Order: sequence, then C-alpha cells, then structure tokens
Amino acid sequence: MDNESIEYWKVVWESFKKGSVSSFKLIYLEYIDLLYAYGSKITSDEEVLKDSVQQLFLELYTSGKNLSNPGNLKFYLLKALKIIIIHEIKKRYKYTSFELVDSIKFELELDVESEVIATEEKSAKMKFLQKTLSDLPPEKRELLFLKFYSGFNNEEIGGVLGLKAETVKKRIYRILKQLHIQFRDLSIIFFSLCSKI
Repeated sequence: MDNESIEYWKVVWESFKKGSVSSFKLIYLEYIDLLYAYGSKITSDEEVLKDSVQQLFLELYTSGKNLSNPGNLKFYLLKALKIIIIHEIKKRYKYTSFELVDSIKFELELDVESEVIATEEKSAKMKFLQKTLSDLPPEKRELLFLKFYSGFNNEEIGGVLGLKAETVKKRIYRILKQLHIQFRDLSIIFFSLCSKI
C-alpha cells in the first residue's frame, strides 16, 4: 500500500470515527474480501469466520469514535480479525493456548500465472509444489500469504505476527530458499518472489 493510499484511508477512518455511515461502508466494501480471504486461511470453520468478521465490523461500528488512529488500516483490520478468530476458537472449542497453536491450519494456495506452466510435466510439478506449501507449518504459510497476497511490507507483517521486520525478511528468505532447492526447475517463480522481499 503506497503512502497516498494510506493517507486516503486515514481520512476515511477519521470521517468514520465522526459518525459517517458512508465512510464505514467504504471501509467495509474495500476490505471485506481480503478479511474473508485471510480469515479462511486461519480457520476452515466457516461459522467461526463469518461470526468473527461480523464481530469485527460490529465492534468497529459501535466503538468508532473511541478507536485509535491506525497507521495502516489494512494492517489494523487483519490483526484485529486474527485476534477475534483465535478468541472465538478458544471459546467454542475450549482449547488451551498450546492446543490452539496446532489447531490453526493456515492454508495457502499457490497462484501462478498460467503461462508459467508450459507443459504437463511442469503442471505436475506445480501440483507437487502446492502440496509442499500445504505441508509447511502454519506460521510459514501465514508469512508467505502476508508477504505476497496482502501487499504488506516486512514491518507491517512483523506487526501482525509480533516479529521484527528483519526477522520477517530472514524467515521469508529461508522459506523461499528451501522451496527453491526442492524445485529448481521452477526457479523463475522463486526468483520473482525473492525480488519482492
């Protein structure tokens, strides 16, 4: 998200806090799809996800004027949704915090332009790559999602995950290096991804 966009959403947020229903609708329409996409990676329980997203917007609407001013609205909303989902899972399934870590399966689908896959052999390798991504620990899949699907920079990802920006950069690099070693024939994908770190 560029600075101009961040500044635009700061203005919209201020308007929402002053009671503007149209600004609230703007925020909802802009971020609802991303929130569902992110939330669906954290939990496969559609009811938990739906209730969590609804609760997020309900809390925003009812507490608007008392809320702080986030530096980055997208970052703020994703972080808030993650907290709500974890709380909902704990409440519904009576997980201890240790069990909860294992219960959250952050799903990640590989989305690569079709022209990259030129042959049937490469298509089979892509399927194997997708399986490899699915086998990564949830925290690694979440890192990749936040880096390549949310548009966050390393500092913002660190804010969501409670990590330093440099730690985020190193971990993403290690994940991509591991994948590159396993899939040398698909290195074009990983070179393009590494350039975004």
